[in-house]
Amino acid sequence: MAGASEGDSFSLCAATGHTLSGTMQICDPPWQFAATLSNMNDSVFRITVVATAAALTEASVWLAAYGLPEETVKSFQAGWTVLLDNLPHRAQARAAG
Repeated sequence: MAGASEGDSFSLCAATGHTLSGTMQICDPPWQFAATLSNMNDSVFRITVVATAAALTEASVWLAAYGLPEETVKSFQAGWTVLLDNLPHRAQARAAG
């Protein structure tokens, strides 16, 4: 999404397999991205990335949804949870116990 900016329309397939389509509200690569998702009843979607003092990177995914089937929301949550849990530093932390 090089050259993209707030107010631009977009459509992409996330690494989770979910299609995200809508309007960008915040586009601040690589630190944050927020959008309203027209294909998910105008849900608000946001990803933030923060560098920590321990030289790790933390990422969070947030979805504010209304009027979507519970199954859709649970699938979205499950896909993003698996993706985030398998980021390298998370996988290493789990292996270390």
